[in-house]
Amino acid sequence: MLRPGPPDGKLEACATAAYADALLMGMDPAEARTWRRATAAWLTWELTGQFGCNATPHRQQAEPYRSWVAGAAEDGTGGAILLSYLSARHDAVPGQFVRDVWGLASQRTWEGIDLRADPDLWSAIQTAVDRSGDRLVDNIEELAVLRWFVGRSNRTDAAIALLGPDAMVPISREMKRVPTRVVASQPLATFGSAYVTMESSTWGEERRLRAWLRGEYGVQWSFVALQLDARGQEIRRIAAPHSRTTPRAYLPIELDDATQALLFVVTL
Repeated sequence: MLRPGPPDGKLEACATAAYADALLMGMDPAEARTWRRATAAWLTWELTGQFGCNATPHRQQAEPYRSWVAGAAEDGTGGAILLSYLSARHDAVPGQFVRDVWGLASQRTWEGIDLRADPDLWSAIQTAVDRSGDRLVDNIEELAVLRWFVGRSNRTDAAIALLGPDAMVPISREMKRVPTRVVASQPLATFGSAYVTMESSTWGEERRLRAWLRGEYGVQWSFVALQLDARGQEIRRIAAPHSRTTPRAYLPIELDDATQALLFVVTL
């Protein structure tokens, strides 16, 4: 059921999103509503160029500390960004990856009557990515970096083609001196990210910087440093090995005259 009078120019997108949500509910009633919302928004974008009734990915970008699905903006719609990225990275034919993981994650029993608790879509994605020879943690890390450039460069990566130039992630903190210590002002949800910057005037004549990350125990952390030129384009990057039992990471950064800014991307 669509409410009366959908916004002008939104009828097709509203109907598509509602129909996709209903189909996904029929396919797998045990899957989380946020996954259905994310998938319906992604599919609606692929078919109509819109996300549905007043749905946009802008809030997900404006609040990058959010998870990609549980706790994602607009009841899961923000997760369409993740699905778009995974689709662009892993599709053999358009839409195949998302379609296949939904089939892999079916939580019905063989009889088709009862429901199981596993596998869910997250475990299906993990399995599919691992079987491709890739790693989900690397996918999440690359997406965390890639979304920074939305609205800040002329990159046209297919994975973020659904994001307009005004969907920028904010700077979490700016470092104004060396040495300095930055404390997170906003807790990160699972797969959420924070962005810390430093201008070349801060390090002056220094040609080597050292950066440490210390997070909480019991979770895995990603820590990446990007060197940017005067136009904000990436020159090079260095990533610390993903933390495991010890939530610490270290990056040695070699600077040159072309580097005008540093961007640190931290992802939980």
